[in-house]
Amino acid sequence: MIYRSLSLRDMAELLVESAETSAVILIVVGLASVFAWASSTMGIVDPIAQALVSFGGGEMGVMIILMLFLVVVGMFLDGISIFMIFLPLFIPVAERFSWDLVWFGVLMTYNIALGQFTPPMAVNLMVSCRLAGCSIESTVRWDAWMLLSMFAGLILIILFPALAIWLPKVLGFM
Repeated sequence: MIYRSLSLRDMAELLVESAETSAVILIVVGLASVFAWASSTMGIVDPIAQALVSFGGGEMGVMIILMLFLVVVGMFLDGISIFMIFLPLFIPVAERFSWDLVWFGVLMTYNIALGQFTPPMAVNLMVSCRLAGCSIESTVRWDAWMLLSMFAGLILIILFPALAIWLPKVLGFM
């Protein structure tokens, strides 16, 4: 139903607010792309990737480090910036361990999403609470259950990669 409760003044305020929010996001994405370009141009990526691969914990140790790192970074940055900054670093690691890149992309996305709903910053949780008109404090109890279920799903995807790649295979993309 249409209630016509939005006036032209309200519409103008909404447009200004959305422009401010979009500008902040675009600045972060722009700076992330500059950082990604600079780090790959300066040759920082290869030594870090080699250090990760030669880590003494083996394949599973590197996986745990990467996943924890992505959750922590996901708490503070938006997903696009994380992909732009860290994909050049993580792709050589994934290729070195012969991980399926689609599966690894799903894992990265999943971990970033997990971080986006994890306090202290919880960027997506803040946006969701603002849209719902409630405080973050009132959602912590429910957010904890969601984070636990997402963590269980993450463990399943790590242990059974076929869960993440069966649909692309069925659709003929792999």
